[in-house]
Amino acid sequence: CAAYLADFKDLKKAEEILLNLGAKKELIESVMNILSGKVKDKSFEVINDAKIIADIQERVQDNKITKKEVKERLKKELLTESGKKKAETLFKKFLEKEEV
Repeated sequence: CAAYLADFKDLKKAEEILLNLGAKKELIESVMNILSGKVKDKSFEVINDAKIIADIQERVQDNKITKKEVKERLKKELLTESGKKKAETLFKKFLEKEEV
């Protein structure tokens, strides 16, 4: 939930979405604390990294991303060391491939 809403810059809009989905008050408070940066939740970081890696992998398979874009996204968007290591292994061949 928090990983999906992480793309929202407008916290009020994120809260509105949760309310419309019928989320309980405790869940809404937890998500809002994560999104606002008040709480660092490791599970959010793991979900974020999984989402980023999956998106990059899909774009690599569809030839819709360059090596430069992959490198930039991995550097800027991944939050955990394990996510960074997994991505390094997963995209190693793509990043080492000669450009045609």
